Amino acid sequence: METKRFTIYFTSDLHGYIYPTDYRSREVRDIGLFKCASQFHKDGNTLIIDGGDILQGSPLGAFCHDTLGDASRFAEMMNRCGYDYITLGNHDFNYGMSYLDTYLNALRARCVCENVRWDDAGVRFPARIHTLENGLRIGIVGIVTDYVNIWERPEHLSGITINDPILAAQTALESLKGQADVTLCIYHGGFERDLATGRVLSTTHENIAYQLCQKLDFDILLTKLEAGVELTAEVSRMEPLFKDEADYAAFKERHDKDKVKRIPISNYHGDAFLGIDAGSTTTKTAVVGEDGTLLYSFYSNNNGSPLKTAIRSIQEIYSILPED
Repeated sequence: METKRFTIYFTSDLHGYIYPTDYRSREVRDIGLFKCASQFHKDGNTLIIDGGDILQGSPLGAFCHDTLGDASRFAEMMNRCGYDYITLGNHDFNYGMSYLDTYLNALRARCVCENVRWDDAGVRFPARIHTLENGLRIGIVGIVTDYVNIWERPEHLSGITINDPILAAQTALESLKGQADVTLCIYHGGFERDLATGRVLSTTHENIAYQLCQKLDFDILLTKLEAGVELTAEVSRMEPLFKDEADYAAFKERHDKDKVKRIPISNYHGDAFLGIDAGSTTTKTAVVGEDGTLLYSFYSNNNGSPLKTAIRSIQEIYSILPED
């Protein structure tokens, strides 16, 4: 049998970084789309694929959304770099579907994301079969973590439903049998078990890459590894916070016995302390009194802009403070 070969270049989680700099200095670093693309050597037996999360996470991403209101610039750069297929990441939904569509509509690459469906209808970004120059047929399926439903504001998912990624991938894989020589799954998520030992790292369904490998017989799985993880040897790791679901249940039962004292901030008089935790996905704000009483709490998806979300929480605090 004739041996047929092909090459895949895979990127993921670029987060709006295009040039190989971190926007804090002009020092060249090993980051950014153009740094990756400089290593692409494309021919008819090559696929260039991205695993999602390109629109949010950098000053450029904020500028395109806040000032331009248009993500097509990212598509133009991806087009010049020769991408063939992409899937969506959880942060690609941060600005809503209308903004995301400005990216997808200008993109030459095909989007595959099997568990994103039109409301009460079919798959919006179905699997594709790509025939290479050498005749190999590559069946390509994309999926994104369904934790988007937990992290994202409902209005940002208007018109779509994000379903169980394993079931979606299984259905797509079955439809490709007999039509594709090689099946490939692009998964925006991570591994819930250690690759070397099988030790449980997460008991939620946020990450399901290990299950994908166990339950479905894709020939290739493209996903991301956490920084520092190597496939060839085990590295030193912290023990998981909980051994299993029973350990977690015991923890919840133990801690549910203690309740933080709360009073409305509108009824409080005296010194108070403000705390803000603004991350890449969510912003948390709390105000406590001198005795530790919780006066106010705020938790929200930051919609790609931690600063704006933090300002919104501060404005809300000012609106309910007592006049004196």
